[in-house]
Order: sequence, then structure tokens, then C-alpha cells
Amino acid sequence: MGITLFNLLTNDHAFKGKSVYDLANSIKTKEPDLALLGEGRDQLKSLLRRIFEKDPEKRITVYEILDDTWVTDDGLNTVNLDMIDSS
Repeated sequence: MGITLFNLLTNDHAFKGKSVYDLANSIKTKEPDLALLGEGRDQLKSLLRRIFEKDPEKRITVYEILDDTWVTDDGLNTVNLDMIDSS
């Protein structure tokens, strides 16, 4: 999800490599260049940092993404989680 969002907003790749091995290594060890998003945009950058968290135990969940201030426009446009089938 983060890769797609980053690509749509920057028209660039979050991680790069000359080979599949280099790309996998980049994903494991590097952080995307959030400066490509421009000045400010602190809420968006914060969300992407949480999405790109390397440690799966610390990484944001889908439900947390849906509740994020950037996604909800500071709570003005919340997502109705009752509409999501949890089965």
C-alpha cells in the first residue's frame, strides 16, 4: 500500500536496485526519500514512515491507516469500519 501511494504521489519508486537482489536489499535496509513529497506534508510523511516501518510488530495496521489523520483529513472524513466485513 505504501509503495503504491508513494509512487502515485512522487512518480518515483520508493526503493531502487539494479537487480532483484539489490532491490530486496534496498527494501530491507533503506528508507524511502520522503523529501520527494515536497515541503511540509508532515501528516503524509508520518503515515508513510509508519507504513514503511521495517519491524512488522511496530508497523501500522490497515485499521490504523484508515484512522490516520492524513487519510481522514484530520477526522473530517472518517471511514466507517462497520462497512468492512471482518470474516
